[in-house]
Amino acid sequence: MQIVDEVKKVASEVQKSPAEVALAWLLSKSTVTSVLLGASKLEQLENNLGSLNTHLSPDQIKRLDDIAVSKWASRMHSREPNGSHR
Repeated sequence: MQIVDEVKKVASEVQKSPAEVALAWLLSKSTVTSVLLGASKLEQLENNLGSLNTHLSPDQIKRLDDIAVSKWASRMHSREPNGSHR
C-alpha cells in the first residue's frame, strides 16, 4: 500500500510513529474539522495525543496528499456513472 509506506517513511523522517503522522496529516487539512479517535491501550492514546505535537513539512504533506489523491482518482475512474464498479 503506497500511502502506508509513505506514512512510515515520513514517520521515520520526523521520528514519530506512523499513527502520529497519519493523524497529524489529517489535522493539517482545513476541511477536516475534527478527527474521531479511539484507544483501547495506553500506547494508542499516547500516539493519538502525540499527533498534536507532530509537525509535518509542506513537502511531507504534499507527498502524502499526492498519493491519496492519486488513489482516490483511480477509484473514481474505475466506477461506472451509476456508482457501480466496472
